[in-house]
Amino acid sequence: MQGLRVAWLALALLACAPRLRLAVDPSLGDGAPLARGEPLAALEAAATDADPSTRRRAFEALLDALPVERLTRWAVQGSYDRDPWVQTGVVDALLQRVGEPGVPALLLDVASRGSADPYARAAAAHGLLDAGHADGLEPLRTAWVDRPGWKAAPLALVAVRLGEQAGRPVLERALREGDVRDDPSFVVALGLHGWPGLVDALARDDAWAEEDLGLRLDVARALLADPAGARAWRAALADREPAVAREAFELVLRLAEGPQRATWLGAAARAGDRGVRRAATAWRRPQTLARSWASGEAYTREALLPLLLGDEDGLARLAEALEADDPSLRAAAARRASRLRAVSLRPLLEVAATDDRVEVRLAALGALLAR
Repeated sequence: MQGLRVAWLALALLACAPRLRLAVDPSLGDGAPLARGEPLAALEAAATDADPSTRRRAFEALLDALPVERLTRWAVQGSYDRDPWVQTGVVDALLQRVGEPGVPALLLDVASRGSADPYARAAAAHGLLDAGHADGLEPLRTAWVDRPGWKAAPLALVAVRLGEQAGRPVLERALREGDVRDDPSFVVALGLHGWPGLVDALARDDAWAEEDLGLRLDVARALLADPAGARAWRAALADREPAVAREAFELVLRLAEGPQRATWLGAAARAGDRGVRRAATAWRRPQTLARSWASGEAYTREALLPLLLGDEDGLARLAEALEADDPSLRAAAARRASRLRAVSLRPLLEVAATDDRVEVRLAALGALLAR
């Protein structure tokens, strides 16, 4: 019955989607002060924007901010988006709230839907399994059948996790042939839920593996206890090129709390990039957060935002971040404010909602909706 209700709502949303474009201009380009009620209208319009990055940010803002009883419309509309990147963003946002009533059903709808992006489906399924919600996932044991390699690969991994061993050769072949999409969640899932036999398949050929994907494949091998993969991950963390070290560190933060993440946080605390070193140190020992934050470096502060709580110190740091020069930090701070329901920061969020960067505006609009 729940599945029928979700499907019916999806059809209704698709029918009315063009009307949403008539709301307000999501760019708020004139910087005018927000009137009451504008945040939701602006995000509604942004969710139908031509630019998929704008749509994704709008759905993330809505799914972070709204009470659980109001999530269904946006979860369904976003998970039916024509762009796979938007769909995976919706799943990521829902997974942040998987412990709340009703959210597992929304994730199950994505995981079960044959027309959804296979990487979004797999991410939803892994998140549900990690949270102890296996009911309803049995059909995914064969979801990979009759699909091309890059679409079959993430679903084959889910199938193996559910006990369907026929998915193993399908995934191994796709990896050997480089027939997979560069998706961080999928590659980390390979390391966490794969099997030793995947190591050889993950031994990438640089002729097909792009630089970022190559690093992620090394991470998967490291998580499967492959010494060569571990050496490559440590080398990336120690790299003097900030972009490389930061990508490697962000993959560490995708790991769940536990011994594996503690080990890799220790490696990151000795990284070549100072911003990564400071952030990793605070993640390992939260009592050092104040010292790392005091460095003032934008990257370090952005990496530390998930550690901030809604207490006086946390809100003071969020306020600093909302007024930072770096737009990425401002946007991330607004999104953290939304998740913390930081209503005391409303004056700063109203200013952020007129920012000249769209990612900051949309995150701030979401935070203004949060209660």
